[in-house]
Amino acid sequence: MNRIAEILLDWYAREGRDLPWRRTRDPYRIWLSEVILQQTRVAQGMEYYLRFTERFPDVASLAAAPEDEVLKLWQGLGYYMMIYLSALQHFPEELIEASVLDGASGWQTFWKVRIPLLQPQIWFCSMVSTIAALGIFDVVFTITNGTGGPDKSTYVINFYSYFQAFNKFDFGYSAAIGIVLALITLVFNLALNVYQKKGGDVYD
Repeated sequence: MNRIAEILLDWYAREGRDLPWRRTRDPYRIWLSEVILQQTRVAQGMEYYLRFTERFPDVASLAAAPEDEVLKLWQGLGYYMMIYLSALQHFPEELIEASVLDGASGWQTFWKVRIPLLQPQIWFCSMVSTIAALGIFDVVFTITNGTGGPDKSTYVINFYSYFQAFNKFDFGYSAAIGIVLALITLVFNLALNVYQKKGGDVYD
Protein backbone atom coordinates (compact mmCIF):
# COMPACT_ATOMS: atom_id res chain seq x y z
CA MET A 1 0.00 0.00 0.00
CA ASN A 2 2.84 2.41 0.84
CA ARG A 3 4.45 1.65 -2.52
CA ILE A 4 1.21 2.49 -4.33
CA ALA A 5 0.95 5.74 -2.38
CA GLU A 6 4.53 6.65 -3.31
CA ILE A 7 3.84 5.98 -7.00
CA LEU A 8 0.69 8.13 -6.92
CA LEU A 9 2.41 10.98 -5.09
CA ASP A 10 5.35 10.86 -7.51
CA TRP A 11 2.96 10.96 -10.47
CA TYR A 12 1.07 13.88 -8.93
CA ALA A 13 4.32 15.79 -8.30
CA ARG A 14 5.16 15.47 -12.01
CA GLU A 15 1.73 15.74 -13.62
CA GLY A 16 -0.47 17.64 -11.16
CA ARG A 17 -1.83 20.92 -12.51
CA ASP A 18 -1.18 24.15 -10.68
CA LEU A 19 -4.71 25.18 -9.69
CA PRO A 20 -5.56 28.04 -7.29
CA TRP A 21 -7.77 25.94 -4.99
CA ARG A 22 -4.85 23.56 -4.48
CA ARG A 23 -2.74 26.38 -3.12
CA THR A 24 -5.08 27.27 -0.27
CA ARG A 25 -6.35 25.73 2.95
CA ASP A 26 -9.32 28.10 3.12
CA PRO A 27 -12.36 25.78 3.45
CA TYR A 28 -14.64 28.30 1.73
CA ARG A 29 -12.49 28.43 -1.40
CA ILE A 30 -12.04 24.65 -1.48
CA TRP A 31 -15.79 24.14 -1.07
CA LEU A 32 -16.46 26.71 -3.81
CA SER A 33 -14.14 24.89 -6.22
CA GLU A 34 -15.91 21.59 -5.48
CA VAL A 35 -19.32 23.11 -6.27
CA ILE A 36 -18.02 24.61 -9.52
CA LEU A 37 -16.24 21.46 -10.68
CA GLN A 38 -19.36 19.37 -10.08
CA GLN A 39 -20.96 21.32 -12.90
CA THR A 40 -18.28 22.11 -15.48
CA ARG A 41 -14.76 21.54 -16.75
CA VAL A 42 -11.68 22.98 -15.04
CA ALA A 43 -10.95 25.23 -18.01
CA GLN A 44 -14.38 26.83 -17.85
CA GLY A 45 -14.66 26.74 -14.07
CA MET A 46 -11.36 28.54 -13.52
CA GLU A 47 -12.74 31.84 -14.83
CA TYR A 48 -15.82 31.55 -12.61
CA TYR A 49 -13.71 30.65 -9.57
CA LEU A 50 -11.31 33.59 -9.96
CA ARG A 51 -14.09 36.07 -10.65
CA PHE A 52 -16.22 34.77 -7.80
CA THR A 53 -13.45 34.73 -5.17
CA GLU A 54 -12.34 38.21 -6.18
CA ARG A 55 -15.86 39.57 -5.61
CA PHE A 56 -16.76 37.33 -2.64
CA PRO A 57 -13.52 36.41 -0.84
CA ASP A 58 -15.25 34.70 2.10
CA VAL A 59 -18.53 33.19 3.25
CA ALA A 60 -19.64 36.36 5.00
CA SER A 61 -19.34 38.50 1.85
CA LEU A 62 -21.24 35.87 -0.16
CA ALA A 63 -24.03 35.59 2.42
CA ALA A 64 -24.42 39.38 2.49
CA ALA A 65 -24.44 39.80 -1.30
CA PRO A 66 -27.57 40.75 -3.26
CA GLU A 67 -28.99 37.69 -4.93
CA ASP A 68 -29.11 39.25 -8.39
CA GLU A 69 -25.37 40.02 -8.24
CA VAL A 70 -24.56 36.42 -7.28
CA LEU A 71 -26.83 35.13 -10.05
CA LYS A 72 -25.10 37.34 -12.59
CA LEU A 73 -21.64 36.06 -11.60
CA TRP A 74 -22.82 32.47 -11.41
CA GLN A 75 -24.88 32.53 -14.61
CA GLY A 76 -24.16 29.52 -16.80
CA LEU A 77 -22.93 27.14 -14.10
CA GLY A 78 -26.09 25.60 -12.70
CA TYR A 79 -28.47 25.72 -9.80
CA TYR A 80 -26.65 23.94 -6.95
CA MET A 81 -24.96 27.17 -5.92
CA MET A 82 -28.33 28.89 -5.75
CA ILE A 83 -29.50 26.30 -3.21
CA TYR A 84 -26.37 26.85 -1.11
CA LEU A 85 -26.70 30.62 -1.42
CA SER A 86 -30.29 30.56 -0.20
CA ALA A 87 -29.18 28.68 2.90
CA LEU A 88 -26.18 30.94 3.52
CA GLN A 89 -28.36 34.02 3.42
CA HIS A 90 -30.77 32.61 5.99
CA PHE A 91 -28.31 31.37 8.60
CA PRO A 92 -29.25 32.33 12.18
CA GLU A 93 -26.70 35.09 12.75
CA GLU A 94 -26.89 34.61 16.51
CA LEU A 95 -25.28 31.17 16.12
CA ILE A 96 -22.38 32.61 14.14
CA GLU A 97 -21.95 35.46 16.63
CA ALA A 98 -22.12 33.05 19.56
CA SER A 99 -19.37 30.87 18.07
CA VAL A 100 -17.15 33.93 17.59
CA LEU A 101 -17.80 35.08 21.15
CA ASP A 102 -16.89 31.61 22.38
CA GLY A 103 -13.50 31.99 20.72
CA ALA A 104 -14.03 29.84 17.63
CA SER A 105 -11.68 30.52 14.74
CA GLY A 106 -12.92 31.03 11.19
CA TRP A 107 -12.07 27.40 10.39
CA GLN A 108 -13.90 26.10 13.46
CA THR A 109 -16.96 28.25 12.72
CA PHE A 110 -17.06 26.94 9.16
CA TRP A 111 -16.81 23.25 10.13
CA LYS A 112 -18.71 23.25 13.42
CA VAL A 113 -21.49 25.75 12.65
CA ARG A 114 -21.91 26.52 8.95
CA ILE A 115 -21.42 22.99 7.54
CA PRO A 116 -23.92 21.40 9.97
CA LEU A 117 -26.43 24.11 9.04
CA LEU A 118 -25.83 23.31 5.36
CA GLN A 119 -26.45 19.61 5.89
CA PRO A 120 -29.92 19.55 4.22
CA GLN A 121 -28.57 21.34 1.14
CA ILE A 122 -25.47 19.16 0.93
CA TRP A 123 -27.60 16.03 1.26
CA PHE A 124 -30.10 17.19 -1.36
CA CYS A 125 -27.43 18.19 -3.91
CA SER A 126 -25.56 14.92 -3.33
CA MET A 127 -28.70 12.87 -3.92
CA VAL A 128 -29.71 14.82 -7.04
CA SER A 129 -26.21 14.67 -8.56
CA THR A 130 -25.98 10.93 -7.80
CA ILE A 131 -29.32 10.26 -9.49
CA ALA A 132 -28.17 12.33 -12.48
CA ALA A 133 -24.86 10.43 -12.63
CA LEU A 134 -26.68 7.10 -12.72
CA GLY A 135 -28.50 8.29 -15.84
CA ILE A 136 -25.43 9.32 -17.86
CA PHE A 137 -25.34 7.81 -21.35
CA ASP A 138 -25.54 10.37 -24.15
CA VAL A 139 -22.27 12.17 -23.29
CA VAL A 140 -20.25 8.94 -23.29
CA PHE A 141 -21.92 7.68 -26.46
CA THR A 142 -21.31 10.97 -28.28
CA ILE A 143 -17.69 11.65 -27.34
CA THR A 144 -16.57 8.03 -27.90
CA ASN A 145 -18.63 7.51 -31.07
CA GLY A 146 -20.43 4.62 -29.41
CA THR A 147 -17.27 2.70 -28.47
CA GLY A 148 -16.91 3.52 -24.77
CA GLY A 149 -13.16 3.93 -25.26
CA PRO A 150 -10.33 4.24 -24.82
CA ASP A 151 -10.02 0.66 -23.55
CA LYS A 152 -13.51 0.74 -21.95
CA SER A 153 -12.42 3.54 -19.60
CA THR A 154 -15.68 5.45 -20.09
CA TYR A 155 -18.04 2.52 -19.54
CA VAL A 156 -20.76 3.85 -17.26
CA ILE A 157 -23.56 1.51 -16.26
CA ASN A 158 -26.05 2.74 -18.88
CA PHE A 159 -23.50 2.45 -21.67
CA TYR A 160 -22.51 -1.02 -20.46
CA SER A 161 -26.16 -2.08 -20.63
CA TYR A 162 -26.39 -0.67 -24.18
CA PHE A 163 -23.18 -2.44 -25.20
CA GLN A 164 -24.45 -5.80 -23.93
CA ALA A 165 -27.72 -5.42 -25.83
CA PHE A 166 -26.62 -3.97 -29.16
CA ASN A 167 -23.06 -5.24 -29.53
CA LYS A 168 -23.18 -8.64 -27.85
CA PHE A 169 -26.94 -9.10 -28.36
CA ASP A 170 -27.30 -10.32 -24.79
CA PHE A 171 -30.66 -8.67 -24.21
CA GLY A 172 -31.43 -10.61 -21.05
CA TYR A 173 -28.26 -9.43 -19.31
CA SER A 174 -28.86 -5.89 -20.53
CA ALA A 175 -32.43 -5.95 -19.19
CA ALA A 176 -31.18 -7.24 -15.82
CA ILE A 177 -28.72 -4.34 -15.62
CA GLY A 178 -31.54 -1.92 -16.43
CA ILE A 179 -33.75 -3.36 -13.69
CA VAL A 180 -30.98 -3.11 -11.08
CA LEU A 181 -30.22 0.46 -12.15
CA ALA A 182 -33.92 1.35 -11.95
CA LEU A 183 -34.12 -0.09 -8.43
CA ILE A 184 -31.03 1.82 -7.29
CA THR A 185 -32.44 5.05 -8.72
CA LEU A 186 -35.79 4.34 -7.06
CA VAL A 187 -34.09 3.89 -3.68
CA PHE A 188 -32.34 7.25 -4.02
CA ASN A 189 -35.57 8.97 -5.06
CA LEU A 190 -37.49 7.42 -2.17
CA ALA A 191 -34.78 8.47 0.28
CA LEU A 192 -34.98 12.02 -1.06
CA ASN A 193 -38.78 12.10 -0.78
CA VAL A 194 -38.78 10.69 2.76
CA TYR A 195 -36.18 13.21 3.83
CA GLN A 196 -38.20 16.13 2.47
CA LYS A 197 -41.43 14.86 4.05
CA LYS A 198 -39.67 14.73 7.42
CA GLY A 199 -38.86 18.42 7.17
CA GLY A 200 -35.63 18.46 5.20
CA ASP A 201 -36.59 21.51 3.14
CA VAL A 202 -33.53 22.70 1.25
CA TYR A 203 -35.06 26.03 0.18
CA ASP A 204 -35.79 27.60 3.57
